[in-house]
Parts: sequence; structure tokens; C-alpha cells
Amino acid sequence: GDNHASSAFFRQLRQIAKEADVAMIVDEVQTGCGATGKMWAHEHWDLSHPPDIVTFSKRMQIGGYYLSRGRPQPYGRIFNTWLGDLAHLAVTRAALKHIRENDLIKQCNEAGTVLQSGFKALEEKYPTLLTKARGLGPFTAIDGCTPEIRDKLCHEMRQKGILQFIIFCDFC
Repeated sequence: GDNHASSAFFRQLRQIAKEADVAMIVDEVQTGCGATGKMWAHEHWDLSHPPDIVTFSKRMQIGGYYLSRGRPQPYGRIFNTWLGDLAHLAVTRAALKHIRENDLIKQCNEAGTVLQSGFKALEEKYPTLLTKARGLGPFTAIDGCTPEIRDKLCHEMRQKGILQFIIFCDFC
């Protein structure tokens, strides 16, 4: 499943990085672009200072990074799944405009609240089947209590044509 470190953990990590004068790098490839109900997952952590480097891809339609300070050498190369080009930059710009104009981050956050409430209700109703409902926004997970239960649930979901974005992998 998807296991999240706590906000307190990331705040301590930020402090350690600052004290050691090393860069804090946050990989937002899976969590960026609103997947957690905020543009960036690290916005949930209430850090004293922003990460020094944030990487992104997938939902952004281009891979890259941004820096809170400085500029790496060599500069100017775009690295991503599609080996980046100006067309992907244009797509990313259009996607970000659409997200902003249609308030999709807010909608994503609202959908996540509903999804998490539903998972928690299912966990309470079926405590011998489901456990550990968790997540940020719609970036959620829930586990089957045993590998056998997980496998049966996944099989039945596939048989019913349910798109399986939930991965059950831990057990009680």
C-alpha cells in the first residue's frame, strides 16, 4: 500500500537538512499536481522552509524540478519519461491553466474527503476484511487484513469491471 511518513517526520528532516547544510529533495512525481488535494504534497507538512529541490513528472505532462534557491550545473536540460520538448512544455502550461481556471485542486480535495470517509466507514463496517485506511486528499490507500482477503477483493473488483487504483498489500 501507500504508506505516508508523518508531517512531523518531514519537519524534523527539514531541520536536519538545514543544520547539516544539505539539500532537502522532495520527489513529487506521484504526489504533485493536486494528487493529494494540494498542488504539492509537501504543502501538507507545514515546513519551516520549503524543500530545496522538488522533482515532478507524470500529471505535469513533463518531468523536471524546481529549486527554492540556486541553479544546478549543467543547466537547461529537461529530464522526463518522454525526454522533454517544447510541445510538452506547452501541454503543461495548458494543463496548469485548466487546473487554475476550474479550481481542480479544490475539487480534488473535496473528492478526497469523500473517498477517505468512505474508506474509513468500510473499515469500521468490515474490520475483519479491511484495515489502515489512510491518505492525503484522493491519494488514498486501504489494506486487506490478509494476503488472501486482498487477493480475493482484487479479483472480485476486476471481475466486476471496477478500475483498480487501490493496491492492497499490507496485512494485519
